[in-house]
Amino acid sequence: GQPVRLRGMSFFWSQWSSKYWNEDVVDWLVKDWKVTMMRAAMGVESGGYLESHEVEKQRVVTVVD
Repeated sequence: GQPVRLRGMSFFWSQWSSKYWNEDVVDWLVKDWKVTMMRAAMGVESGGYLESHEVEKQRVVTVVD
């Protein structure tokens, strides 16, 4: 029954802002912004997963790991 506070950030679609989809950015968000949760929004259309399956999947794996 205790209140919980989550601090989060959502990454922009992976195929359009891929330069931010890396371990350094994740570490910085945790340390500087005190983020406790992140949303990895994999882009599907417009150059995303439908066209580059492995590239887009690896971007998600990178920020999750």
